[in-house]
Amino acid sequence: MVDVRPELVLLRWVIVLRTRIADSWRRFQIHSPKLSRFIANWGWLGMMVAAFTVEPTREYWLALLLFIAAAASAVFSLIHWKGVDGERGFTITVRIFGAIISVVILLGSLIWLWGEKDDQHWSRLPEYYAKLVPPIPPPPPSLSPFTRHVLAPQQPPGGWVPWWGIVPPNRIRVIANLDPLLPYANRFSVFLVCRVADYSLNEKLDIAIEKSTVFYMTASPMILEMEMSQQFLNRAYPNKKVNVFVALIPGNVDTMPGRTRFESISKLQDVEAMDGALIGPYGIAVNLVKRKVLIQQTAPKPPM
Repeated sequence: MVDVRPELVLLRWVIVLRTRIADSWRRFQIHSPKLSRFIANWGWLGMMVAAFTVEPTREYWLALLLFIAAAASAVFSLIHWKGVDGERGFTITVRIFGAIISVVILLGSLIWLWGEKDDQHWSRLPEYYAKLVPPIPPPPPSLSPFTRHVLAPQQPPGGWVPWWGIVPPNRIRVIANLDPLLPYANRFSVFLVCRVADYSLNEKLDIAIEKSTVFYMTASPMILEMEMSQQFLNRAYPNKKVNVFVALIPGNVDTMPGRTRFESISKLQDVEAMDGALIGPYGIAVNLVKRKVLIQQTAPKPPM
């Protein structure tokens, strides 16, 4: 049995690897010299600085493209580097390790960028567009005669909701004056719905809503409360405003069909599709620090 020395095996693989790299380099020089030199001249360091500069503006898609362009420019710069005269092995080694380091830096930058983005949108351009071009308001909901009859009474003094605000650290409180609806208390279910005031989305079609449990109309005014989850607060971080609605749907959620209908609500449009009604929105400004939520009450103080 022939005893093969480890250093000879390693030397063989080094020779094979260098030969294949040299062949690949020659093919690359023949087929795409102009494009690769153009990319190499972009300046990878400037691209990296530009990516880190763009990221605070929340244009994450542009920062991602700049990171990828910087990595490509760095790799092509190494490929077109003339190297050290008479040190062909050293030149190839520098190119290989330089390419590996470029890929590692790219992956690290992408992981960092993904962490900074969190659950925010890739770009703020839709938000800017929504501010320049106001969305088309949806048509008024088609309510049944009974629902229109219930909501026909004139609003009570002070409105349906005389007070709304925040109960630290993460609760929304609404004081609702539902006196005109008390005669129909056993015909409707009342609950709260809140959504982030994201003007890049259609309010009625936004599926990132949260709703409270169901409240029973036994007296008025009613105190309605719900908790906002940490995920919801993280989503509210860039907008710093939350809209809350008082929602009414026909039926009793104590029955199985009523419970199923209530649990199937995933957007505001679902409430109107069930022949329900929405009172609101009532805006709440929140002072949020990312990953440390500080909520600031901006509505008037509740009545004593």
